[in-house]
Amino acid sequence: ITEIMNDPQYYSATDFAELKMFNNDEWKTEDVAKTRARDELAKRIKVRIVSTFVDSLRSEKGVVEEKLSHEIKTYSDQILEDVKIKSYKNYPKQGQITVLAFIKVSKYKEIVETELRKKKIAVITPLLDGIKAQKQKNIGFALMQFVDSRKKLFEYFKDAPVNEDVTGDGKPEELGGFLSARIGEIISFIEIVKSDEKVFFDTRGRVIGRPRVYVYYVEGKERTPVSSIPLKVDSDEVILSNI
Repeated sequence: ITEIMNDPQYYSATDFAELKMFNNDEWKTEDVAKTRARDELAKRIKVRIVSTFVDSLRSEKGVVEEKLSHEIKTYSDQILEDVKIKSYKNYPKQGQITVLAFIKVSKYKEIVETELRKKKIAVITPLLDGIKAQKQKNIGFALMQFVDSRKKLFEYFKDAPVNEDVTGDGKPEELGGFLSARIGEIISFIEIVKSDEKVFFDTRGRVIGRPRVYVYYVEGKERTPVSSIPLKVDSDEVILSNI
């Protein structure tokens, strides 16, 4: 039992139950010991998951536990599906059944650390692409990359603060606020101009074709045409869609 407990390849926990407390029923005693050991391992795994989230997101423990409680439980449940159990009768004392619950550290890393890393990459990649595109005045693409990043950020991490240095200044930005600011900044400089084309209707009153609109990014005296940006008509006004 101590061999596995001291092996760095495993996360483990033990607990025991006494036969005399369950009328010397070995099955019942062992079942109780299994539940206790598994519950203790679950507590330790939860602490590790929270710690992993805190380190990866550069966020505070209390905030992570509050905002990501569902995600933490989901990861914990996944890990515990792979728990191995070993029972030891009359150990460490006569009349006791001790149970060892354990999982491989590699399994934990696969389920939690690797998945968390993938999710962060999925959020940060379009964000970095958006920053690059904005510098190159590819405004439509930049805006949609920022929107995509923000959607993934909420999907994976809800309202939990995620901090990462994405500008290269050595200071981590809170990604939710950073993305909202970038999106808001772009929208504030967007100008939508409808063409003077006439609109024709069929006999049922439906528009035949669609009048063209022109979208510009106006910053100071610079007026840059914007393409690849979703628009919709709302009460005769053309506005940005799904931003």
